[in-house]
Amino acid sequence: MSEKKDKRAIRFSPDKNTLVWVSLEEDSENKLVGLAINESYKGVSAAFLKNFNLKVGESFLIAVGSLAPVKAELRWIKDLDDDLVRVGFELNN
Repeated sequence: MSEKKDKRAIRFSPDKNTLVWVSLEEDSENKLVGLAINESYKGVSAAFLKNFNLKVGESFLIAVGSLAPVKAELRWIKDLDDDLVRVGFELNN
């Protein structure tokens, strides 16, 4: 089995219109907001505007829906169109 498959957790669809709030750990005042696409025990993927200038490897505090904020690392970014990106966060449980 490939390493990528070993890291995957069971995915599930979030409730409709579940938002993901993201802030740099040292700046919890300025939050970015995206729309959750799927969730797992280990992470979440969400869609954000490209102009947010997110970078792979950065650490954030994220809150998914009504859950408390947790530390997470941005693991990947995929372009969806000219304005949107889909990003994957790995939770630091």
